Amino acid sequence: MIAYVYLDPANVPSEVMLQWNDGNWDHRAYWGANNIGWGVDGTNSQRFMGALPPAGQWVRLEVPASAVGLEGHVLNGMAFTLYGGRATWDHAGKVSPVNPSLVAANGPSIFNGWIDLLMLVWTY
Repeated sequence: MIAYVYLDPANVPSEVMLQWNDGNWDHRAYWGANNIGWGVDGTNSQRFMGALPPAGQWVRLEVPASAVGLEGHVLNGMAFTLYGGRATWDHAGKVSPVNPSLVAANGPSIFNGWIDLLMLVWTY
């Protein structure tokens, strides 16, 4: 699963978290400090993914579905969470695996459509 983020270099958050809902919100991945107290660290409900991404540039965050207990699950929500600071979010969704036999048969142009974005459901 992926999401693109741009951290404001003038106001950097201390933590960036992505959350997914498959009937509950206990599927989270975070970068940076562990300041958001949701879930249990080291489990599918709060998985540390590494240092905070660099500020002032677009970064693609990547989380294997298996790292947060979502392999084979249907999702119905996604949340973008910060602790302090500011960020801008862009494309989010999933990356489909590339079939090597399709690439061999069709050439590199097969990559033109290999990202399948999730439909995000926003609630107010």
